[in-house]
Amino acid sequence: MPTNKSLERYATIRVADLQSDQETATTIATEGPPGSPAIISQEDFQQLFLSQLRRIVWGDLANTHWYDDFVSENVEPLYRIYVDILLAADPVIESSFTPTYAGNKLTHELWANPVNSHPIKTVQYTYGGNKLVQEIRTVFAGDGVTVWGQVTISYSYHGSRLTGITVVRNV
Repeated sequence: MPTNKSLERYATIRVADLQSDQETATTIATEGPPGSPAIISQEDFQQLFLSQLRRIVWGDLANTHWYDDFVSENVEPLYRIYVDILLAADPVIESSFTPTYAGNKLTHELWANPVNSHPIKTVQYTYGGNKLVQEIRTVFAGDGVTVWGQVTISYSYHGSRLTGITVVRNV
């Protein structure tokens, strides 16, 4: 591995006991950590930025993963984490919500972008008698057409008692 002064400074900057750990990127770039010269080039600044990004993705393992490739390490892009959250929970971003009912049963939910009306997430509910037997949750890309993620949740019953839930990730 090539020696890089920015990365050596980064190891010092990220020590939690140091006051410089709380400095802004601009301060770090112009002053440097205690006992080190300031970062003097745009390349050094970009390396520091990338090291901070690595820290967000890898946490305490950032230093051991500096040269690793995200794809070969199976690190999901941040949008995949966003999709997983949306499949599990309702959107927290600003969206228009439209529920659809058949009688007193909720059959469809739609969260849409309020600017262009493209769907963000939909949930389709299927019933067997009065019991919910399946829901299909779908999360869309910004174009409102491309499916980024989908999960099917099936419910099984014994009499009126819920006895099982099966979750299958389709996309």
